[in-house]
Amino acid sequence: SQFWAVRGAEAQAGYPKGIRTLGFPASVGKIDAAFSDKEKKKTYFFVGDKYWR
Repeated sequence: SQFWAVRGAEAQAGYPKGIRTLGFPASVGKIDAAFSDKEKKKTYFFVGDKYWR
């Protein structure tokens, strides 16, 4: 139900934060995986068989 922002090997100040701050619906209790595409400047979050960008 929370996430951290990490740069290199260090967690950023002000974290963890609740996943609701990212705009996830109340039905999402946890994120299974996340992937950041630096080239496209997009982050993908995976929950079960769904994903958000």
